[in-house]
Amino acid sequence: MPWRKTHLPPEVRRDQQKISRAGLRDCCSSRLVLRAHAHGHFQQLFTYVIFTAWIFYGLTVAGVILLRRRSIAPLAGFRTPGYPWVPIAFVLAAAGITLSTILADPLHAAYGIALVLIGVPLYLLFQRNREKSTAEPNSEQ
Repeated sequence: MPWRKTHLPPEVRRDQQKISRAGLRDCCSSRLVLRAHAHGHFQQLFTYVIFTAWIFYGLTVAGVILLRRRSIAPLAGFRTPGYPWVPIAFVLAAAGITLSTILADPLHAAYGIALVLIGVPLYLLFQRNREKSTAEPNSEQ
């Protein structure tokens, strides 16, 4: 008997469109990774992803340090052992990993940064569309 969507639980059937999109995304990304691995380009793909990830890891921790420093109530929240030295060491390590990748493989590091920068105009476009859609209901009142 062939598999049918009716065999799925009602919760899954209700969200079928979202599941299909996620499944398609995962399938496509898996195929890209397997193709890159088969052609010996997995290290390049790894460089793009990990290199750019470490940039954002370091920026995130640096942002937390700045937010805690600028906080109105510095004792609010919770105390962290080793703060601020452990986060500062992490930011320095992330900067070192990033710099090491740039020096070791500048071409692929540039590709990784270019991929991230391609997303900036897309983000701004979607952000502008989101602001327009949220502003329209308010203007009718």
